[in-house]
Amino acid sequence: MREQGAQGGHPRAARASDAHAEGALCGTPAAAALHLARTVARRAERVMVALAQDSAEHVNREGIKYINRVSDLLFVAARAVNDNGNADVLWVPGKNR
Repeated sequence: MREQGAQGGHPRAARASDAHAEGALCGTPAAAALHLARTVARRAERVMVALAQDSAEHVNREGIKYINRVSDLLFVAARAVNDNGNADVLWVPGKNR
């Protein structure tokens, strides 16, 4: 499902897919909060997908699509508050200390 998310037709979506492939981004406190919210949304999506695999559980497929789109929106919003991605800082473990 993640593959189709960045292709949402929004003008910033194409640039967002490039940054998404690079790794975790940070920058302003607002962007950091949006990335944290995105992490929570992605975790919820993984749980929903796992539950959908269980025949005893009923998970609305539209709900899975919706939470995926919420994650995409949060990613694009984080880039937007970072000067439309120009102020993004790529987080590399151990390097940005």
